[in-house]
Amino acid sequence: MNFLLDTNFLVYCTKQRIDLMAELSEFGKPELFVLSAVIEELEKLAKGKSESSMAARLALDFVKKNAKPLASKGKADETLLRKSRDFIICTNDRELITKIRRRKGKSVSIRNRKLLMMS
Repeated sequence: MNFLLDTNFLVYCTKQRIDLMAELSEFGKPELFVLSAVIEELEKLAKGKSESSMAARLALDFVKKNAKPLASKGKADETLLRKSRDFIICTNDRELITKIRRRKGKSVSIRNRKLLMMS
């Protein structure tokens, strides 16, 4: 299964120490992808010394090792929405999840702090 990762999903998984590969394996053999716009967002967030900055640095390391980059133009959310027909979008953004559902796409989000749920 092809999963396309959003910034907020990656940062949250890192903060909560969620084993993303193991959890996504529950839905099928995961193949991970990340937009260049998401990588840019993580790089901006990684600057600094806050907890979110540390989580962003760890998320960057994770995607560099485990995800294939996809070129993107414009805002990440708009591209994620366009790609929702070909990929399962991993995001916690409620508005984006609603738009994906309207387009008959699939998404994975985090419930109860550790549980991944597909909709």
